[in-house]
Formats: sequence, C-alpha cells, structure tokens
Amino acid sequence: MAHVSGPRDPSSSLSICISGGRGFGVASQRGGRSAMNALFASLWTLLLTQELLYRRVGAANCTARGSLVIDDFDATTAGNYPDSTKWTLTTGNGVLVQSACSNKGTLSGKSAIFGTTADSSRMLTTHSLTATAAKAIQFDTMTCPYPGTTGDVQARIEYSINNSPFIVAKRITVTSAALHVVYQIPQFLQTNKVRFRISQESAFSGKDSQVWAVDNFVINEKSPQFLQENFDSLDDCNWLSRPGSSTGVFGRNDSGNALVFNETTSPTSIGRFANTIPLNLSTTSLAEVKMEITLLKSNFDDSQAIGSSSTVWASITGGSITTSPSCKAYGQYQAYFASSGTRQITTKQFDLTLADMVSFWIIFGSGNGCDDSESGEDVVVEYAPSGSSSYQSLYTVSYQTTVPTLVIVPLPSGAKTSKTMLRWRQRSNSGATLDTWTLNNVRVNGTDPQYVVSFPTSTVSLSGNTIIFSANFDTNRAIGSSAPLWKSIDGGVITSSADCKAYGTYQAFFRGSGDRSLTTQSLDLSRATTLSFYIIIGSGSNGCDNVESGEYIYVEYAPWGNTKFTRMLIIYPGTYSSADQVTISLPSQAKTPNTMIRWRQVQNGGYNLDEWSLNKIVINGTYSVRVSKNQLNFPRDFSSSTTFGGASMWASISEGTVTTAADCKAYGSSYQAFFRTSGSRYITTASLDLRYVT
Repeated sequence: MAHVSGPRDPSSSLSICISGGRGFGVASQRGGRSAMNALFASLWTLLLTQELLYRRVGAANCTARGSLVIDDFDATTAGNYPDSTKWTLTTGNGVLVQSACSNKGTLSGKSAIFGTTADSSRMLTTHSLTATAAKAIQFDTMTCPYPGTTGDVQARIEYSINNSPFIVAKRITVTSAALHVVYQIPQFLQTNKVRFRISQESAFSGKDSQVWAVDNFVINEKSPQFLQENFDSLDDCNWLSRPGSSTGVFGRNDSGNALVFNETTSPTSIGRFANTIPLNLSTTSLAEVKMEITLLKSNFDDSQAIGSSSTVWASITGGSITTSPSCKAYGQYQAYFASSGTRQITTKQFDLTLADMVSFWIIFGSGNGCDDSESGEDVVVEYAPSGSSSYQSLYTVSYQTTVPTLVIVPLPSGAKTSKTMLRWRQRSNSGATLDTWTLNNVRVNGTDPQYVVSFPTSTVSLSGNTIIFSANFDTNRAIGSSAPLWKSIDGGVITSSADCKAYGTYQAFFRGSGDRSLTTQSLDLSRATTLSFYIIIGSGSNGCDNVESGEYIYVEYAPWGNTKFTRMLIIYPGTYSSADQVTISLPSQAKTPNTMIRWRQVQNGGYNLDEWSLNKIVINGTYSVRVSKNQLNFPRDFSSSTTFGGASMWASISEGTVTTAADCKAYGSSYQAFFRTSGSRYITTASLDLRYVT
C-alpha cells in the first residue's frame, strides 16, 4: 500500500511511506500521479544485489541536499553527548546518544536519549542558525522501555531569536508508539540568529525515569520538488529509512532493479516500509495566501502618550516614558521602570479576536547603565479577557535578559477576545532606582480571514531583486522621529546650497562644528544585500574645503535595535574628490529586522572646514514569494461565462456588453466587450494584486 504522511498545510513538506506486506506496493501522489510502478512477479526468481536488514541513510552525505541540520545520531559513539558540530549546550543537559530505543518503529540504530543521566534538565539545542530558507523541523520520537518510564512524556519544541529567552513553539505528547513530528517553521522564524531546542516539559524523578528518544532529526531547507528513483543505482539520499527491503532483480531483467520487501526485521513489529525524505509537493497542492494585519502597535519614539491622550496605553505605574535610561530596549524613548512599589504598564482594551502573537523589545539592567536585577524580579506578561478584571499569565521574561531582546509570544485562545487588555508587570523590586528595566516597540499581529484565499490551481515561486530603502534628498528631506527614512542629522543640513554636490540638487551637506553624522531609522534589512550611495569629499578644488588625514568617514550599522554601531566601511581623505557612487555588500550581522545605518565623520577641524556631501542612498535586497498562477494569468478572452462583480475578475461594465455579435472585433472571432450605447463607456477589473506581475 502507499501512505502519504505529513502536516495538512498544503505548502509544507511531505514524506511518502511505501509499505510492503504480502504483496507489492504502489505509491501514488494526489491527482493520480504514480510515484513508483507496481512491483510484480514472484519472489522465487529474485536475485538480490544487496543484503541489508535495515537500510539507513548516511546523514552526513545528504546534508547538501537541502537540510540545514540533519542528524540520525548513528555516527556518534554510544554513551557520548550529541555531536557538538550540530548541537550546543550538550554537557549536563540530560541527553546522551545510546541504543536504548533502537529498532522501535521508525527509530533505529542510535538515538538521542533523554533521561539516562542525573542532570536536572533535559534539552537538545541547535547552534545559532541562519534559517532564512528553513521550512520545517522533523524528527521521530517515542518513550523508551526503562523501569522508571511510566505513561506519556510531555515534550516541546522551542525557539530563541538573537539569544532571547526560549519560547514554546509546539508541545508534543511522547508515547510508547513511534511518532513522526513535523513543525512547520513560520515566517517570523525564517531569519538569522535562531536557535531551536527540544526539551522535556513534564516532571521526572532523576536518572532513568521518564526516558524518551529523538531520532532522524532534520531541519529542511530546500526540499527537492520531485523525487526520481529507478533503484538501478539506489540513491540513499532519497530515503530516510527502509527496513525489510533491498534492491534486486526479479522476473524478467529488462527493466532493471526494483525495491523488494522480503527480508526479516528485528523485532518483526517494525514491519517493512520505506520512508522518503520530505518532499515539496506544493506545486500540485492547494495554495493559500494570507494577509497579516497589525492590531496593536506602539513605539515610544513616535508617541509618548499614556492615558486619555493615548490610543494604546491605559496607564503606567512606577515608570515613565523617557530617553534617560542608558540601557535601551529599542530606539531612544523607553518605558523605563525605576520607581519604588508597583511597576507595570497596561494597554487599553483591544479587539484581539484575529490576533496570533504579541511581540516587544525588553532589557533588564546588568552593568549596562541600568541597575542589576536579581532572581524573582522578572517581568510577567499578562492578559485580561473581555469582561474580566483578573489577569492571567501569558509569559515570563527572565531578569537575566540583559541585552536588547525581541520577545515573540503566541497568544492563547483565551486572550483572543473583543476586549482584551495586556499588561507587563515586574514581580518585585528592591526600591527606587534599583532592579530597573525598559520596554518599547510593542506589537500585536494577526491574520484577517477576509484575506485568506485558497487557489485550487498550481502555484509558482517568484523571487528576484527589490529596493528595500531609497532616499533622494531632492524629493524627501524629512528628518526626525516621525520621518519615514531618516532619524537624525548632526553637524550637517539638507540644502541645495552645498559647496560641492554628490548627486542632484539637494544634499546632506556637512560643515558644522562638533559631531557630524547622518542616521537612518530602524530598517528591516533581513533580506538586504547591498548598500549604495553617492558621495563627494572636499579637496579644496571641488568647492568644498579639503578633508585631511585622520578625518575619515565611517559607514556603520547597529543591528537588532541596538545603539552600538559597528564599522563596515572607511572612506579615506583624498578619495572621491569627484562625485561618485559607492556600493558595498552588507555583512550578515547587519541583516536583521531592526538595523540602523549611519555615516559619521570621526573628526573635523571645525565650522566650514573638512566638508563633504551625500545623496541618493539605496539599499537593495531580494524577495521570495509563492503566489497562485491565477494572480498572474489574468483571463485574456471573454466568453459566455464572463460575469461582473462578486468573485469575478471584472468589477463592472458600463454601456457595453460581452457578445459574439460585435460589429468589429479586437481579438479572435468570438466574444468581445462591445461598446455602442450612449453614455459613459468603460470596463473595470476587480482589485488585483499586481506586486509580482511583470
């Protein structure tokens, strides 16, 4: 028989399992497409070319096939910690590689075993990954037959972005039956500096109690769209496992080898089957387009209002909105908590029925300009649903969060009401100016069901280059906290009277005394590739005063909402005495969802000296999106079924009709949109998404 297993999300990866019983199997895909021709004839003519009881994929040999992380643990010596090139935080975290669950269901050989040490925690953590192309996490799991293992084990998949505290992404009930787990990685986790962790949530009582295993771990990146296998030269990278099978010739030998299920497995309860690697079959499945919406948004750099004058915040206690703290979670203005007594900030009531998650930036003090917090002084995120004044705990942010950290928390169903309030509250503090923390950039995002559209047709992946940021001072000269592009300028002005010009008429022209710099707003550069700009440096003969030795211009970036900048380019005096374009590749560390770019002259001789100008700044990047072909192939021909309004591609027609009796025909010999009556004549399409149409 053929069995297709995987998540119900049609765009996700799937695995096909071909099982052998008393006969031979035929594997077929949805839509009637055959994945393998039927195996036929009898076993008595079989001539085996391989004799393998339980064929396993050599994981290391298949990594290049599109897996970000892959580990079947068989290459690790039994009794050792997992491979440190694939996993971190292994020592002392309750996981050893052993054969305790070997040959159980889809688990074979060695596995990562949770619970055979006396460690107080049980977790397996990846290194920090660049997961921009990651699609899904998959692994097999089950409990192991130890005397201290009774009942089920509760486990979880967790994630951390940029070393933030781990957040639960998926909970799993591990039983004595082998389970194949699939976690589809959401878009917000397809970024840099992501760690994933598998950990035990339920209680245990020391070594050898509640023991469970993980095997065949894969983080899929670019799965192949089709699998091709004729078994004449078996490609083991196509298969996760295939117990009880081998390749060989049987019957007539004019069609080469076949996959034959005839061997004995141990134990026999394993059965005979073959699991493919995860396959991307989305091109033959239903496509879904979702529209993300923002239900709540607050950045204190844009508005510091609290109470009746605020659209977001109902109250703040024990804190204020200020630029004064040295430790900043995000931007300049912060909700800064340093007073004695209760410390909390509460939103107004919001309709969160369509909400998916809440995100915010936070930092606690620890030698970073704010007073250190201690154990028990964490911040609890809470919610009060409609009609309730009682708050329920949503998430706890550890007091050890001492770098600016983005926290993203999925909202439970209980928080998704028409009048929900959110609150951030510190559990305790030691008094005024002690145990301080700051908060900013709070958002609640969701999905609008009115914009979830399924297309029962093929889909296509579109990718290419795009402009992420474009600034020309000839057309946009706004600078400040409310400006869309530029946050600040120091020691310079935007003027059409610059002594030397880099590009166009208006320039960012630097001639003032003191600091000289130009800084962008915080930008999403997660898909950025290059930065280009036009610049001219004073030479004494080009209209601007000569820039001398030591008066370098640095191009810098500050990632993840930090205010600490890192240099990525030095522009030396004596260069660019004529206006020219500079283009550089952005380092990977600059490609975060919240990055600022700054141009800064390290020193100057004072007013009217060492001058330079800047203009036409562009940041290029890439896009990748999957859309329905229906969005791209607008119907060209009119027909008897052409309608207007409703779900039609046409909104309206005025003083015209769709007919075969047109006096003259624009295209073809059949139906036309024909206009002949008096009055205003027009035909209008429905609203179309043309973002990716060429």
